[in-house]
Parts: sequence; structure tokens; C-alpha cells
Amino acid sequence: MGKLVVQVCVGLNCSFHGALQLLEAIEEDTVLQAGCDVEEAPCLCDLCEGGTRSPVVRVDGEPVCGLDVARLCDLLHERLGG
Repeated sequence: MGKLVVQVCVGLNCSFHGALQLLEAIEEDTVLQAGCDVEEAPCLCDLCEGGTRSPVVRVDGEPVCGLDVARLCDLLHERLGG
């Protein structure tokens, strides 16, 4: 199985709603670092609906919105198989 491609929106709304903390949490988790290719994405405004669904993350192209650090890390660990 290849690495997950995780794109975290770093636009203004998403940054204000915790995107930078999401990036930090992934960076600090060795399992996620090994299993994910993490990218900062420009504003994904079509997905955040004016900030109401921020922060926006794409995992292998699938958008996930409004997750906090714990929920995103749980999702990524689950997708990595455990």
C-alpha cells in the first residue's frame, strides 16, 4: 500500500479554524509521517463554503471538512490500517 496523500488547506478561513494545528499534529506523529505525503494546499474555497466547513483536508482526493486534530489523526490512522 502506498502513502496517503493528505492536502491541508492553508487559506485564511482554514488557517483560522485550525489547519496549522492539523499540519503540526501530523508532523509530530511518526506513524503518520511515515504513511502520509502531506502537502499544504492553497485555498480550497469551493469546499469550505465561506469558512463554515473549515478546516478542509483532502485525503487521497476525498474532502473531509471541519475535523479537529484528534478526529483527523484517528481518520488517518484508520486509513493506514490501524
